[in-house]
Amino acid sequence: MPVQGEPDRELPGDIELRSGQQPRGAMYGRVPAVAEETAGGGVAVNYPQRVELPVLRGQLVSGMSITLLEVSILVWAPGQAAVDARAALVGDLDVGDGSELRFTSAKMQIEHLDSLAHKGPLGPYRYPQSSEPYLNVTWSVDGVPESTQKWSEAGLEVTYSFDSLISAPDGFGFQLSFSPTVIVVTSKPITFDAWVSSWLLPLRQLVSLATGKEERITYFDLELAGEGRDFDDQQSSLRELAGIPDFELPRSFRTLQVYASGITQEPFASQYKDVQSRPAAFHVGRDEVSLLQLLKGWQEASTEHHPLLETYGAFIGDRRQHPRLKYLLLIQALEGLHGFETRADWKARVDQHLDRRAAVLSASALSYLPSADGRFLKENLGKRPLSSLDAALNYCLSTLPIDQKGALGATQLVRGVVEDKRADSVLAALRVVRNDLAHGNRGYDARELHKAGEILERVTRAHMLRVLGCSSAVIERFLGNPSQ
Repeated sequence: MPVQGEPDRELPGDIELRSGQQPRGAMYGRVPAVAEETAGGGVAVNYPQRVELPVLRGQLVSGMSITLLEVSILVWAPGQAAVDARAALVGDLDVGDGSELRFTSAKMQIEHLDSLAHKGPLGPYRYPQSSEPYLNVTWSVDGVPESTQKWSEAGLEVTYSFDSLISAPDGFGFQLSFSPTVIVVTSKPITFDAWVSSWLLPLRQLVSLATGKEERITYFDLELAGEGRDFDDQQSSLRELAGIPDFELPRSFRTLQVYASGITQEPFASQYKDVQSRPAAFHVGRDEVSLLQLLKGWQEASTEHHPLLETYGAFIGDRRQHPRLKYLLLIQALEGLHGFETRADWKARVDQHLDRRAAVLSASALSYLPSADGRFLKENLGKRPLSSLDAALNYCLSTLPIDQKGALGATQLVRGVVEDKRADSVLAALRVVRNDLAHGNRGYDARELHKAGEILERVTRAHMLRVLGCSSAVIERFLGNPSQ
């Protein structure tokens, strides 16, 4: 631990790395504390004291290194401190002083990531038929190389593949399983924050978008960049330990596993029934979908503060939303999408409206009005043209390969508003419900809101797929298959 005016101080302690939780621990012994001079000229140490550190390094009893990021230390008594951190990086390699950490690649796994695969890693298999003696033939299965997909461009490579786990034959049983992963490699090392915000979280949201469910991060590790670090000696030691001096060390020897809130670190093996339970809106390798381009599309939309990303993108697949809240959020997302994609037309309309407004207010005929009337007209003649939620919803519904107005019109929510003569169309009914909910005019049955919200969510998901670069064929298939 850094101590002002002294070399780093080594302290004993404990650390808890729990699934899906931020690292927490404790330190004991000569925990640094700041002393203050008292009024009488003495020195006193007041507790508790809090210390914030960007990095805290340590070594586990297993010999592995651990690096805590964004650390908060609460010294609550002499020789006693509680430790909280944003994340813990655990691995075989020493990270040096931990300053300016950069990473060249990341391996990630998201729950139901295998649902995006068009083909699994196993193909045709051979086993005894009922008429054959089952111990006199070869049991075999072929691998499917096409299950591995790669995309690359200058300085970037994304690989979608399956890690394998093979049990050692023991004369009585044999097991082979596969686990889906995505590995991103960049030629320019980037920070921990950049990996999380630009790759890990977008991948999680992409898988959630494909399955329509909120998926968890089940594995995340980072490959440490070697610039300015004594990696040669460390890697030579690892090669010597492995007993194969000329062997190229696998990536796992150069990586640090990440433990943090929202990361379970519980990787899973694919099973057919689980893949079937989560049909995906698109598949890599079949739909001409580049996972790299989808991830970059997410990054670009995030940089642009795309309203669809910052509304619906923030809660994709979250089934905990109350139907009222979900309805309002989806309407807001679609209204924002329309405004974002038609902003050039809207600017032209505003400019035209302002010119017309200025011409009207400067017309000679107005000079005959009493000054109070002229002032009233100037203050109340709006500086923006009229706009309507109906137009925004019509844009979002009519620009999809399959129009969902009919499905929305069949819902009890819309039918009830139209039958009450409070609206004369599907779009007007959706607007009336939104206004009632937003302004507290009246409430609606949660089940009716849920049914309409499910359709609106499919519309929003379809537009999200379009914005990120999926083809019309993918979107049409998605809208035509209610199970997705």
